[in-house]
Amino acid sequence: MRDKIAKWMIFFSYILLVALNQLLWINFVTISDVVSKIYNIDTFFVGLLAIVFPIVYVIVSIPSGIFIDRRGYKLSLLIGAIVMTIFTVIRDLQQSYTFLFIGQLGIAFAQPFINNSVSKLANEEFPENKVPLIIGLGSLAIFIGVGAGMALPSIMLSYMGFSSMMLWITVSSIIILIIFLISLLLSGMKENLKREERVKFRHLLGLRELLIFSMVTFVGMGVFNGILTWIQPMLSHLNISDIDVGIDGLMFVFGGMVGSIVIPWLVTVYGKRRIFILIAFFISVPILFLIPFIGNFVAMVAVTTILGFFMLGSFPVLIDWGTIVSGISLAGSATSFLWFMGQIGGFIIPLLMGVLGPISPDNTYLYAMLLSGILFVILVPFILRVKETQKMNSPGSVSQ
Repeated sequence: MRDKIAKWMIFFSYILLVALNQLLWINFVTISDVVSKIYNIDTFFVGLLAIVFPIVYVIVSIPSGIFIDRRGYKLSLLIGAIVMTIFTVIRDLQQSYTFLFIGQLGIAFAQPFINNSVSKLANEEFPENKVPLIIGLGSLAIFIGVGAGMALPSIMLSYMGFSSMMLWITVSSIIILIIFLISLLLSGMKENLKREERVKFRHLLGLRELLIFSMVTFVGMGVFNGILTWIQPMLSHLNISDIDVGIDGLMFVFGGMVGSIVIPWLVTVYGKRRIFILIAFFISVPILFLIPFIGNFVAMVAVTTILGFFMLGSFPVLIDWGTIVSGISLAGSATSFLWFMGQIGGFIIPLLMGVLGPISPDNTYLYAMLLSGILFVILVPFILRVKETQKMNSPGSVSQ
């Protein structure tokens, strides 16, 4: 009974850590004008506080994955939780942009140690048939954190002021660290690490299936970031308010939240992965092509919610599938590699969309949406080459 409570405490702590880290990532995005005045800086430097996260993630992601496979997800989460809390405190030590930026750098460093632990945690603590759902719930925490990071700062700012907002965020970080430490006391640090099966990361690059999944995450996260980055000019042809643009963006994320639960749950029920990935493709592509021609706000919200449901909801399935083809003993490295490619796509594709959008007819971002849909179409033959029930005899494979 104690073991069962301990594993759920660990997972609950993981969800809190992920959600808080996402909030810390974008907590200044919606209040950039206020932050700019308080710290007497240009709004570009406020944006830099968020931009630094994907840059650091690309650098740290793969080393953190190797660390997780060799030292275990619990130690990785412990490092991530402690580093995140320390640098959250540093942000609040002095009202200085230098302290704020150093704090964001440290929190960004902690992010891959937290996020990349999910597949290792799921496979070690839960039955194999529940792994997709557990990874899906872990992904849900990402969307909750993003939603909270977009909504809470402006609300807290209006009710308690900037200094109190920063203090409460710091206190929340300390409380979540304490909750995680309690969960570690219940479960212990011991993990089922098979050291004799350690292999080098380069072996993952020989797995055709994992490379295909990395292409999907490159495109999927790239299009996701691109839509959120350019959503305001993308919807300018509708002549709607900034509030309406925000509602559409939140519904896009909300669709992903629901999808990250429902689609992994369907995978656990039917034991099939490829069919749900293909369904997500075949629904997302027409919507991407359709968006530039929609002239009604309500219809736009409906289709972007559906797009979020399928496009974002299928990401946990890819993480789980990547674990299967790479083997549990390389789960951390495989997850890190997928996130690594996703972060690169999240930088490159929005840049391309930003170039193609303004030259589209009537500023509808038609060419950007066509590029996004075509990239997904190109991936379909590659997904069809991955066998549904395939379990690779890869260097990292272990009996399951």
